[in-house]
Order: sequence, then structure tokens, then C-alpha cells
Amino acid sequence: MQIKNKFIFLFIGLQLLLFQKIIAQSYYFRNYSAEDGLPFVYVSTIFQDDKGNLWSGGYGGLSKFDGHSFTNYSPEDGLLNHSVTCINQDNKGNLWIGTINGVNKFDGKKFTDYTSKNGLISDSISACIKDKGGNIWFGTNKGISKLTGGTFINFSTKDGMISNNVKCLYVDVSGKIWIGTDMGITVFDGNSFTNYLLADGLPNNSINGITQDRQQNIWIATAAGLCKYANNKFTTLAQQQGLMDVDIRTVITDYKNRVWLGTSTGLISYYDNRFQKYPIKLGPNSNIINCLFEDFENNIWLGTKAGLFKYRGTPFISYGPKDGLSYGFMTSVMRDSKDTLWAGSQEGLLYKFVKDTFVFYGSNNGLKAKIIRNIYEYSPDSLWLATDQGLTIFNRKKFIKKVDTTNVFTKSINCFYKDSKNNIWIGGKECIYKYDGHHFTSYTFKTKSKNFITACFVEDTTGVLWIGTYLGGLIKYDGNTFVECSEKLGLKSDSFLQALVDSEGNLYFGTLDGLWMMNPYNSKIKPTRFTQADGMSSDLIYSLTFGKTQNEMWIGTNQGVNKLNLAEFKKIGQKKIIPFGKQEGFLGVECNEGHFLEKDGSIWFTTVKGLIKYDPKGYIENKTEARISITDFFLSYTDTLLLNNAHLKYNDNNITFAYSGICLTNPDKVLYSYILEGFQKDWSLPSKERSVTYFNLPPGSYTFNVISSNNEGIWNKVPATYSFTIDQPFWKTWLFIISSASFILIAAIFSTLYRIRQIKIREKNKTELNKKIANIESQALRAQMNPHFIFNTLSSIQHYISNNDTNAALKYLSKFAKLMRRIMDNSKQQMIPVAEEINALNLYLELEVMRFENKFQYSIIVDATVDQNYDRIPSMLIQPYVENAIIHGLLPKKESGKITITLHRQGDTILCIIEDNGIGRKKAEEFKKNRVQQHKSMGMSITQERLDVLNSSLNSNLYVEITDIYINGNTAGTKVQLVIPIEVDDN
Repeated sequence: MQIKNKFIFLFIGLQLLLFQKIIAQSYYFRNYSAEDGLPFVYVSTIFQDDKGNLWSGGYGGLSKFDGHSFTNYSPEDGLLNHSVTCINQDNKGNLWIGTINGVNKFDGKKFTDYTSKNGLISDSISACIKDKGGNIWFGTNKGISKLTGGTFINFSTKDGMISNNVKCLYVDVSGKIWIGTDMGITVFDGNSFTNYLLADGLPNNSINGITQDRQQNIWIATAAGLCKYANNKFTTLAQQQGLMDVDIRTVITDYKNRVWLGTSTGLISYYDNRFQKYPIKLGPNSNIINCLFEDFENNIWLGTKAGLFKYRGTPFISYGPKDGLSYGFMTSVMRDSKDTLWAGSQEGLLYKFVKDTFVFYGSNNGLKAKIIRNIYEYSPDSLWLATDQGLTIFNRKKFIKKVDTTNVFTKSINCFYKDSKNNIWIGGKECIYKYDGHHFTSYTFKTKSKNFITACFVEDTTGVLWIGTYLGGLIKYDGNTFVECSEKLGLKSDSFLQALVDSEGNLYFGTLDGLWMMNPYNSKIKPTRFTQADGMSSDLIYSLTFGKTQNEMWIGTNQGVNKLNLAEFKKIGQKKIIPFGKQEGFLGVECNEGHFLEKDGSIWFTTVKGLIKYDPKGYIENKTEARISITDFFLSYTDTLLLNNAHLKYNDNNITFAYSGICLTNPDKVLYSYILEGFQKDWSLPSKERSVTYFNLPPGSYTFNVISSNNEGIWNKVPATYSFTIDQPFWKTWLFIISSASFILIAAIFSTLYRIRQIKIREKNKTELNKKIANIESQALRAQMNPHFIFNTLSSIQHYISNNDTNAALKYLSKFAKLMRRIMDNSKQQMIPVAEEINALNLYLELEVMRFENKFQYSIIVDATVDQNYDRIPSMLIQPYVENAIIHGLLPKKESGKITITLHRQGDTILCIIEDNGIGRKKAEEFKKNRVQQHKSMGMSITQERLDVLNSSLNSNLYVEITDIYINGNTAGTKVQLVIPIEVDDN
């Protein structure tokens, strides 16, 4: 059984070795395809305009990419055909798009057509370039056309070209036009054509691409290899020189003078006389490269049959299951003194890196572990493994598990550390171990949590050992005692997973709350925390290592790695952090604790998806500013096209600016800052927002400025600007103000004159009204003191005296005197209390009852809602109606009559009801006609006139209503309803 297992293991190992020779480590290519908004997967051409937008064309039309989204154009928008073959830009910013049906000019808003009808030599366009003079050249299947001054000048074999079937065009540094055809190369110097064929040294007549390097060597892509033209000589580089694929479809040179080849099997570079292949492991179509382009930021763009791909160097090289790591979750990595790289996984496998391939050791080799958390080279022939099953020793032949007085060989352990005294410290679960070269000693100590795990060690410059734990806090060991001191030091965390110390004595701790930097022996250096708010990709820190020098630190998190510029921070206090994630090729994304720094500055990281190696030579720093521009201008959320320095109406003051800083290296890291001069004093805080809205801007002149930073924090030196003016409303202009002031002045004068006139009229009317009131009140007084009443009253008194009825005469005379005094007193006031009016009315009725010898009875009822002492009414108002009821209603009646007077309050008025059971108004009218009147009563007419005057002077609604009372259809008396406004006496 063991022999069988060994053969199986050997067979698997051999298969892996053979497989590894076929494949290589993974390079990162960012893919953009239909899922991202690209309208086609077959990309024929790529171009970048002066604003930084990346344009691509293919079998699905034209597409613009600003780093965030694709804007697509088709024949519905004005394109001549869906099949776009080439793109370029003239000096005025217009795009020229070649299709198989002619050429389109695009000014950003509309497409203009140019075909053979306009002078093109052919409508089937294959290539286009711009020469030194700004002229646009088009290659077709019938020759070439030069567009100059709006006119096409055509060239073909008749003019000396080697072939009319043009496949590519290129302008060299001297201004010559290189024309690649299906029959060789034609060079046009502005006057004549020079042709090159197979006989001149070309490896193949089919020319697919042409470029030039810094040494002015011409590189030619052919179907039979790469050809170099230098010193008037063609040199072919093919398989004999190491070229992996001779069918070269396109060629460019980059900023480092490297030559890049697009083939039908992938991307190839040529540099330092060496070819290197970069396979794109997305699918077979992704390796069929149709075109290559280098943008402003030195990214290489690949147009393939599987969409667009972006390649930016090889700073991160990924190793995963396809590279021999059968289990992707890697936990530890190190290189030993024999220059062998070792790695451990969560599956309990130990990997050895040999000749760019990984082979593993597992349970079949005697390794009894489920997890290998750390690897330490104790001696050239002994590797120590920290596993979940305890310490395991590998002597490069077999795995050894010893037994001693401690449980270091059986209990789960995590990490190793060698101090300055050559002691080896081992971190385990809920304890630590020290190996002095002879014996293992275990230690326990008090922590924040009993269930802690030792995660790391670091010795500072004074010899103090710092022990980081998971959940247990930070332990300080001075050689005698262990003390948990995280809170005392101001480090707000309970988990310290990684630790470093620099040459200046500064300590660094990676926690689940960010990176802490401190110096316990320098009070001037306060504990500093670096977090996601400072630019890190995450606060969950799993690994820490310096770079090649201590000027930089690499911080591994659950969201990629981060490079911290320590030199910059120590110098000026700036926290400059560059995060690297999937966009930058760090495909593993989530780091684990394992890491290893190579002598050349390369760093190995363990991740949940394999090993990733950082190669500083492959890192391309982006020193190019993002291309900032203001893309849209909105008035009240309506897209508006306005020229700079536009004048806006006063109510066009809700304005939105949309802007874009194009950084194709990593668009997600672009930040923006803006200021509206004339409205804001300071620039805004950096943010990722790509628009800003200003509401209710006051009239004035403004300039909007916006800048952007690229993925590495480089800001634009010159902002994008837009100036505009919001005009004053017409009512705030000087003409309107002067006109309005003049109008107001004239109006004020006329208003004053009119006011004076009105006051005079009102005073005149008031005087006349007062006279009328006085006259009416005088008449009312005379009505109440009419001679007939006085004569009859005095006759009654005389009658009582003649009959020797002295008591009756005195009583009558007393009441008469009181009534006269009341009438005289009340006539002096326009408004009197209700009680005064009732008293006068009582005296009057008592006299009338005595005078007419009990001809009638009366009753006066005042409702409780009426405050007789405080509610005031016009004087001498009720009596005339009572007198009228007695004289015309009750006296003509044969029987004894009755009169009832009722007062009750209704809101701000008093309703006075006077009811009598007399003969009624109709009979009273007949009675007056049949008798000679001795006295004509003027009380009613005077009272009505008085009511009118009072309503005018008091601005009231005093009115009277007189109705007849009927019982069974017969007249039964008269009812008077008098509504009297009241005035409350506040005194």
C-alpha cells in the first residue's frame, strides 16, 4: 500500500512539473468587455484624445471610455458604418473615424460624412495618421488620401506606391510617411516614394504594423516575424532568436524603449535582446491581439477578440493552483540560506519552489498538520514549522515530532522570533515558549482575555521584548516580568497581529484597528494611528514588512496591500499611502500573516488566493497628472451648452458643474477639489464626487476651478476653469433704480397732496357729522321732553293736587323730576351704561302708567349675559320705540294692554325686543286718519336719522326691524327688534 502511494505521489509530482513547464506565473490584465459597457468584443483600433478619453473601434461601432463608463456611437448617431477601423484627431480637436464605408469627422456633438463623393480615393478605410503638419492621412484598399485644407489629395501605384492595398501607416520622427501594404513597404518623404520588398530583406510582404524606437530604429510587424530596419538594413527576429510567435499582428514601442508585439497567441515584449511572453489567461480569444496602444500614463492597451485589456507592468506576479499551489489559501513563506523558497498553506502542505515550479510535501511525506502558519530556518539542514499540531522539524528529508517537558510539540503554535541573545521565541495558544539552544521553557502571563493567541514578537533597541496577541492585548517583557500595557501606552486595541521596529527605535504594530506607530522612550513622539481615513484600503492589518529600506513599509490587509512612505511621514508628517488591490494586479486581495522580503527588494505575500510577489522593478510610478476637464454645465438640472464668460439671467442661478479627471491607471482613486471664486474662499476637501451644484447664487461674476489627483496623489498644477456672470435683475439696475426713485418721488408728492386734501375733506365731514349728531341728539332730547308730554304730566299733577291727593301729586312730581334729570344727564354722553338707560326707561314707564291710570302694564327683562354696569350703548335710543308702542298700540285699545322690553347679548351687540299687545300697525294707521292729532310725534323719524348718523360715526351696524304679531290670523300686537352695538367700559 505504501509503495502504491509513493508511485501515485511521484506520478502527480511529475505531472505537475511537466505542467509547470508549459505555464508561467500570472500577469495582471484588466479586461473591459460587453459587461462593462463596451459595445463590441472584437477591438480593431485604439486611440486617446487630448482630453484623455480612450477611444476604441470595432465591429460594433465607436466607443469612448473616460475611466468610469463607456459612451457608445453607432450609425444611429451618424456613423457611416458599424465597422470602425481607425481613429485619429486633428489639431482642432476633431476626431476622424475610418470605417469600411468612408470617414466620419466628429466634433463632439455631431458626425460629418466624407466618402469618395467628397474626393476620398476609396471608402474602405484601413488606417489613419496625422503628420507633422497636422494633415490627416487615410490608408485604403485603393491607395492613400491626404486631407489638407479640406481637400483630399490621393496617391496610388500610379504615383509610385508598391501596392494600393494599405494595411498600416506610421509617421517617423523626420516626418516621413511609412506605408505598410500587402506587398511590402512604401516610404514617402513628401516628394517621392521608396519601396522595400522581400528582396530588400523583409521577411514577409504582408506588413501589419510599423513603429520607431528612441534610437530611430524602425520595427516592422510581419506575418513571418519581427523586422528591424537600421542603418539601411533589415534584420529579422524570429524563432531562432527566441520569438514565441512569428505571426505578428501589431507593434508599438513604449516609454522605456521596449518593443511590444501583439500576436495571435498573446502579448510579447522585446527588450535587452530578449523576448518575454505575457499570456492573457481569460480565454483563447483574449490572446488574439489586433492592436496595441500606449496611453499618456504609460499603460499598454490591447485590442483583442475578447475586448479591451489594460496592462501596466508586472509589479505583482501571482502564483496559484495553475502554478502548482494546489491549495490557494497560503499562510507562510520564506527563503532559506540555500536560496530555496518555501511556503505553507492552510491545507497543511509545505511547498518548495524549484525552477519556477512548486512541489509540495504533505501527509504522504509524514507531515502531520492541517495548517502551517510559519516557517523558520533553524539551521541550514533544519526547518521549523509552526502548525496547528505543534512544532514540527523538517530536516529536508523527513518531518520530526519530538517530546519534551513542554507541550510545544503538541499544542497549536503560530510564530517564531529570534532575539538578540539568540533565543528563539515561539508563540502559541494561551502561552509562549523560549528555546535557548538546549531547552524549551513555557511562559504564561495575564492578558486582557484568557482565550488569547500569541501572534508576533519584536525586540526594541533596549532589549525589551514586545509580544502581540490576538484578543489579549500587548505584552511587554523586560526579562523579569510580563505586563499588558496597551491602554497605558494609549494603543486602543486588544489585538496586535504584526510588529516591527526601525533603527530609530520606533515600534509599529498592525492591529484590527489600523497601524500604530509609537516610541515608548521618546515622549516627543506620540502614538500615531494610520487608518482607512488616511488612505489605507482597510484597517484590518494582517502583515507588516519594510521595503528594501526602512523608508517605506508594506502593510497587508484584507483588502490588498498598502505602501506607506515612512520617510515622508517622519520628515513632514504627511501620511502618504498608496493602496494596491485587484485594479493594480494584486489579485489575492486578502492577505494572510506570511510575508518575506527578498534581498533585491521583492516581497512575497501570502493571500487567500495563492502567493503574490511584488517586484519593484516592475512597478511603474504614475507621474502623469489626470486630464481634468469640465464636461457638462447644467442650469436648473438642464444640460446647457454655453461658451466661457457667458452672461446668465438673474434667475438662472441654480448651476451644476460636472467634471472628469481622466486617470486610466486607476480611475477609482481619482480625487477632486474645487472652488467657485466670487462665492467660496477655500478649496473644497478632496472627494470622489464628479459634480457639484450651487443653489441660488446671487448676481455677480464667478470663476469655477476644479483640479484632480491621479491614483498616486499627484494634483493638477493648472485647474480646469469656467467663468460666467449672473446679471442683476432688471429692478436692481441703475436705470430701473433711478426711474423707480423718480416715480416713487412723484407718487409720494401726489400722494401727500391727495392725503392733505382727504384730511381736509374728512375733517370737514367730521365737523358736519358732529354738528349733525349734536342736532339729532338735541332733537332726540326735545322729542323726549316734548311739550305735550310735559303738559299732560303737569295736568296730572294738578289733578292730584285739586283732589287733595297730595301724596300722589308729590310722588308723580318726584318721578317727573328724576326723569328730567336723567334725560339731561344722559344727553351729555353719546354712550351710557345699560343700567342708566334702563333706569330712565323705568321712570318714563312709571309716569306713563300713572298718567294713563293703569291703561297698560309693562315689564323690563335684562338677560344675565348683559353686564349692565360695563356694557355701554347709545343714550336715549330705546324710549322713542316704547313711546310709539304706548301711544299708537296700547292707548287706542279698549282693554288694558301690556308692553314687554327684553335685552340679551348677541356677540358684540345687544338685541332689544319691544313687544306690545296693542292694535297693530294697520289699525293704528287707520286710527290716526280718523282722529285729529293734538301732537305730532317726531321720535321715530328722529331716532331713524340718529341710527344712520351713529352707524356712520361709530362704523357700526345698528339697525331696527318692526313686525306685526299675529295669533290665529288676527293682529295681536307689534314687535320691534333693535340691534344695538355695545362698547365695553374697561375702566
